[in-house]
Amino acid sequence: MDCFNRGDGPCAAAYYSAPSFVVKDGEVTRFESGEKVAYFTALMEANATSGPHKWEMDSFEVALPAANGAFATVRWIARRLDGSVIWDFKDTYVVVDTRQGWRILGDIVHDAD
Repeated sequence: MDCFNRGDGPCAAAYYSAPSFVVKDGEVTRFESGEKVAYFTALMEANATSGPHKWEMDSFEVALPAANGAFATVRWIARRLDGSVIWDFKDTYVVVDTRQGWRILGDIVHDAD
């Protein structure tokens, strides 16, 4: 959340393993190390076109099916400075324990309800 609030693509990319993937709007984007930095930098630039805003984590649920892996579902809300909502959606992350620590292997952005 802090990375997104700063608009810092490389920061967000550091939380993802290489390789990793994002599923959004029916499209699967797979990336290695350099590709994930480019992906998140472009995402931050696109987000910035909506003007100043802050991200908040509305809910957080975790399932730990294994000692080295977990599923986490987060409801994200981005609000303009006046409090109006820009985005409100859920993400489910597949998180794994790697040699570099816990990293996101997969990110599934939920379709709108």
